[in-house]
Amino acid sequence: MSEAARNGVLLDGSTVYVTSSPCHICAKLLVSAGVKNIIYDNEYKDELTEMFLKEADVSISKIKY
Repeated sequence: MSEAARNGVLLDGSTVYVTSSPCHICAKLLVSAGVKNIIYDNEYKDELTEMFLKEADVSISKIKY
């Protein structure tokens, strides 16, 4: 994400694939970058993140194998 920002690549409406679901600080960074979908493998339970992403209208889901 930071590499995209550094090179002027817009992330508005993008989907990110991450190893673990984000903490609330990472969630704020993703939302501010314009990410709209987060797909993760391992869950990091953080109720603050869940509430924040819901308010920001960002979908989050566990990857399905």
